[in-house]
Order: sequence, then C-alpha cells, then structure tokens
Amino acid sequence: MSSESVIVGEQIPLSLNENARHINWTVIVVTASDQESAYAFDFILRQRQRYGLIDKSTIILTVNDPQEKLGSGGATLNALLVATEILSAKAGYSLINTSVLHSAHILILHTGRIFPYDACHRSLATLPARFGPNRPWLLTNLDLLIHDFNNLIASSKLPYGVWISSTDAFVTLPKNGIEVPFDSDIHALATLEDVQYAAGHGVYIINKEKNIVTNILYRASIDELNKHTNNDHKVPTVGMCDRPFTLTNRDEIVDITAFNYGEKYFNKMIRDCQRTPMQWTNQQAHAGFTSSTAKPFLPLSDTWPELNVEQQQNALRSHLKLFQQLVKLRQQSPFYGGHQKKVIATKELYAFVRWFDKDIYLIIINMNKKDHDPVISDFVKLLKCQDKELFGEVIARSCNVLDDSLIGNEGNQINLNNLILQSNEAVVLKLLTSPSNISFCQ
Repeated sequence: MSSESVIVGEQIPLSLNENARHINWTVIVVTASDQESAYAFDFILRQRQRYGLIDKSTIILTVNDPQEKLGSGGATLNALLVATEILSAKAGYSLINTSVLHSAHILILHTGRIFPYDACHRSLATLPARFGPNRPWLLTNLDLLIHDFNNLIASSKLPYGVWISSTDAFVTLPKNGIEVPFDSDIHALATLEDVQYAAGHGVYIINKEKNIVTNILYRASIDELNKHTNNDHKVPTVGMCDRPFTLTNRDEIVDITAFNYGEKYFNKMIRDCQRTPMQWTNQQAHAGFTSSTAKPFLPLSDTWPELNVEQQQNALRSHLKLFQQLVKLRQQSPFYGGHQKKVIATKELYAFVRWFDKDIYLIIINMNKKDHDPVISDFVKLLKCQDKELFGEVIARSCNVLDDSLIGNEGNQINLNNLILQSNEAVVLKLLTSPSNISFCQ
C-alpha cells in the first residue's frame, strides 16, 4: 500500500483534493453472496453515512446475488438493474427507464464470496489508521476504497457513469486524482508490475500513443510480455489469477477454494465453469482468444471448434444473432419504455405483452423441455381481442428449433387463433392491430 494514502498511527482527512469539484455518489451498491452478508454491509455503510464518509443524499443499496456462482459480471448487471429500478421509481416512472442513468454517478463494490475460517470479510480488514478523532472505528479497506473513489469521482469531471471495483485488494489512488478522457466509453485502472509477476495475471496491451487497450493477455509467457514492457520493464496488469490446483487430474482448476467445501459440495461451489474464456474462432490456437504462445487462464470448452463467435456470425441462425436482434429491440419502444402485462404463466407456457402508443408486441415462451408435445393456444381469447381473427408478424424467434417450425422466419405473419409452439421454442410477435382493440391491455 502506498505510504501517501495510509500512514501508520496517523489520521486520514475526509476532505477531497484541492482540484476536486463537489460531486456525490447518486447510488452506492455493495453486492454480497448471501442475504446475511448484505444485511451486515448495509449496517456498516449506513454507519459511515451517519459519520459523513458517505453523503446523506447518496442512496445505499446492498444486493445479494440472485443465484449461486453468478460471477462478477452477472453481479454487476444485477446491481445496475436494482439501482436503475430504484432511480426510476424515485423519478416517478412506473417502469424502468434508463434515462435516469444519464445524470447518475453509481459506485458498485463487489465483496465476493465468504471464505472459510475468515474472522471478518476481507473488505473489512482493519488498517492502522483512523478517519479523525470523531470516527469511532479503525479504518477498513472498504472505508479506504470509498474515500479514494470519492476523490476519483470529484476529479474525473465526467457528467455521469458507473464505477466498478472489487473490495478484497488494497487499492490506492493519487491524491491529485485521475484525469479520465472523454473520448472513450470504458476506462480501466491497472497497476504496473514486473513481467515475472504479470505472467500469472491478466495484462493490458496498450497503444502508447493513443493510450487505448488493443488486447488483453492472460498468463502470457515472459517472452511475450517482454515485447510490451515500458522503460521500467513493467506491464499494466489487470484482475487476478488464482494458482492452479496441482493434484492428479486437477491441474487445470483455478478456483482452488472450492476444495474447502469437500467433494460433496465441490461442483456446487467451483466458479471456473462461469469463467471459461470466449471462443472466437476455430482456426487459431486457443480459439483465437489470445496469441498462440500464450495459454488462457482457464481451458476452453471442448465445443470451441464448432461453437464460436465466427461460426455464429456466419450461420443463418444462431444464439449470437438472436441476442443481437433482442438488443436492437431493447432500444425501441415499447421495449425501452411503455407498458407490460403478463398474459399467461403455467408450467408449460409463459407469455406477456408490451405496448406503447399504437405498437403492441406479444412474447411467448414454451417452457417444456425437448420431446414434449407442442402447445396449442388461442391468443384471441387470452388477449380478449375484439376482432375475430388476430395476426402477428414474427420479429424474432429462438434458434434452438429447426427451420421446420410452424412459426416460420422473421417477417412471416401467423394466425394467433390457433398458435402452435414447439417445446423449448420462443417467439417475439408484433401484433397487427392496435392496443385499443385488445381489451386485455385496457
């Protein structure tokens, strides 16, 4: 830890740096692996707010992961969703409206899992310093992170944004802040490390003239890293890489903490399967994830020769193209805003409508697993349509059903009086009528 930030036995002022403008966090979200930890962090954060470390106007949220083995990416999306819901409700919206993010400063802190035999969480590890005489607790790593990020947001001069950090490592920032450029969308903070240390971690490859990231290497060889060092023979390092477990047939496992839970719970607790590297192509070594001389920090899935980004881009139908379709839909009304209402929810069928102004969409999912009989539904009755017949245009449909589906391809118009949906099939339909003709939407 830098001696500039914490001096043993001394006190740390709560004031911002001289060049900082007065900006407070709109929301601080702390993610936790379980509800009990979330309650504990909520108590700690509200205590810090009472003593002035966090501004009184800041919304404090503690969010437990909705499921096990979620990973930091899933935890970030879940935290951002909860924050957006709270801000939308506070702004008077009845539905989630992402416009509330255009003026918000959101700090997301990940606490991760609880390790066996820990006396307290790693983010609450105490340090030999205090926040002045009126704060009745020793400084913790969580306090230091909030203090430093308070200075970061004040010096960044960004109109809004989301800041994300882990809490299990000591991070110190310069006292005079960090100048964040306006001409890029995502910014990353890294530390300069020797190549011997960086060989076991992730490394940013940076265009030195433009200061932009051109590649990320994981556990690259020392020879490869030496090509990218600065004048001090160091490289910018990102993230962490656990040491592999070296028992017989287990040498590729990274998440060794899963062994602490015994063989009975090992498969439930290990997170490596969620960390599998992206499979880009079927041509290059390591599926195009990195250079041929560098080994990914985790082994690839056995499916990488057949299932990769390049293959899905070239296929007529693929999960990648389906998600691209859905992302475009999310940018349009009524998916961006508008109204929504559940139509039916059974063990085999789930459907809901979304509408805004004159546009109305019907989303239907057959929940049955494969080899079940198709589900036949009359959505004219379910939607209480005033017309005797109702048609819908196929906007998107799942790619796990062959092209002989009765739904047909995008652009096809189908009769909803007798809709047949195969098992595990889903479809997005634009109804060829107005919401005023659907009594269900009134």
